[in-house]
Amino acid sequence: HAIRHEELERVMHAVEQLPPVDRELVVLRFLHSSSYEELADQLGSTPHRVRALCSKAVARLRKQLDPNQVTECSDVEGPA
Repeated sequence: HAIRHEELERVMHAVEQLPPVDRELVVLRFLHSSSYEELADQLGSTPHRVRALCSKAVARLRKQLDPNQVTECSDVEGPA
């Protein structure tokens, strides 16, 4: 469990380093399991736009966790 705890701390630290909007999207989408529709309502946007923003936020998070990793935004998430 020590490795799991260390990895969780590393991810949470990386999330904290994201810009505020990215951090909010990642927390709401992945920790609180908010749908794209719910996020769109909260942000006054469209689900399509929120999905794109989440994809970019996750790409930034992955880059922070592994700076040598090159990820295309479209490859960040699987199908919805």
